[in-house]
Amino acid sequence: MQLTDTDRNVIRQMREEYILEDIAANRMSGTGRNIIVICSDGHQCPDILATHTALLQKHGSECCNHTLALNGGALNIDQDFIVEMIRQGHCRHRLDEVLLDQIGQSMRLKDTTAIGLYIHVPCGAAGLLGLSFEQTLGHLFKAKKRLWERFTDRPIKVGCYVQIAQGEKRNTYFISRKNWEAWNARSKQSVFA
Repeated sequence: MQLTDTDRNVIRQMREEYILEDIAANRMSGTGRNIIVICSDGHQCPDILATHTALLQKHGSECCNHTLALNGGALNIDQDFIVEMIRQGHCRHRLDEVLLDQIGQSMRLKDTTAIGLYIHVPCGAAGLLGLSFEQTLGHLFKAKKRLWERFTDRPIKVGCYVQIAQGEKRNTYFISRKNWEAWNARSKQSVFA
């Protein structure tokens, strides 16, 4: 699976508008303990884990990535995404509820409220639904919102990240929600269609 020319152009524009920001240690939890939700893609997850670990280690404290991995990763938390996967016959189970349960349990087990939501592009699971890069980001931010709505009993810190693979080159970026929302307001079109 390859990035489309449209996706490459959108990525370039999002880099220029600081929606996709260089990932930095200050975007991570200061405790060194994080729950990360990633795609189980064996070609992508080793790099994602190594990148996340290296950034956490910059804090000089313990490094614990409590990892939850399924095809599609954090996209599965968005109920619209998983319902469409089920409707189209790509999945038989409500993985959103499983992930939400596991995140809640992980917060208790690891005494952390820091959650990293990861996607990667190109993504096979997003490809099954024919999603563009922009639509994929829309589902990711809906997943983040769902976490905030679900875990109201404690303050949680949720960071959104994307790993972009182009051939053998992989870059991981923090996704600025504030700049993403400004982008959507300017474009005046829904990316959830």
